[in-house]
Formats: sequence, C-alpha cells, structure tokens
Amino acid sequence: ANLFPFQFPPIPGLGATGGFEYQLQSTGSANPQEMAAVMRGFVLSANQHPKLSAVFSTFKAGVPQIFLDIDREKAKLLGVPLQNIFSTLSTSMGGGYINDFNKFGKSYQVTAQASSEFRSGIQDVLNLYVRNQTDEMVPCHCEPW
Repeated sequence: ANLFPFQFPPIPGLGATGGFEYQLQSTGSANPQEMAAVMRGFVLSANQHPKLSAVFSTFKAGVPQIFLDIDREKAKLLGVPLQNIFSTLSTSMGGGYINDFNKFGKSYQVTAQASSEFRSGIQDVLNLYVRNQTDEMVPCHCEPW
C-alpha cells in the first residue's frame, strides 16, 4: 500500500491539499462498470492538466456492495437499540478499535473483527446476533437488497 498522510486544511477547499470534489452521476441507466470506465477516463484526463495533480477516485465497481434494510420496528419491539445493530455490523464486518496496551516496550492496538470466513458473504451478515436491553441475543433483523 502507498500511504500519504497529510493534515486537512482549516477551511475545506483552501490549502495545499484542499483540492476540489467532483461527483459523477449517471442520469441514464449506466451500470457500475460503465460508470467506472467514465470515471477512469475523467481521472486520466484530469491528471494530464498542468494545474491538477494526484486526481483520484475511491469508487471501485468491482467491490461488492449491499444495502441493508434494518427492520426498526421489530428491533424496537425486541428491545434492541439501533446503535447495537450498527456497532455489531461495523465491528463484525469491518473491525472496531478496542484499546491499546504496552508490552515489552512496544505499544499494540487491539481491534475486534470477525474472522474472514465469517464475513465473506451476504449470508454472514444475516447470521449476526445482537444483544438487547435484557441481555438476550437476538438476530440482527436486516434484509439485504
């Protein structure tokens, strides 16, 4: 990986790394791969401009994405705070910071995350359980689109 740490400017849009933001939108029926091709062309063209440099996009058409519809009414009936659902999803699928500890003169960061075999598919999201307000474990109650 290439990492480029920098401080954000005090006023967004002004400063050495403030730059600009551009949103590419399809007003037709372009699929994600077509949008990615247009975006790559735009980035390539923008990087050829002498007043612009390091133009990039974080959009990746090949990265799987799902939309989860949380059954908020059912969660409320079961006494599951929405925050518990969101933090379970976030920690299990992405990872969550726990704390730091020192040992042998070094600092280590502790994070929680489900093993890769338990977060590789849509069914894995549907298998998650969340603790409710009475300390019971209940299904996450989300439906993928």
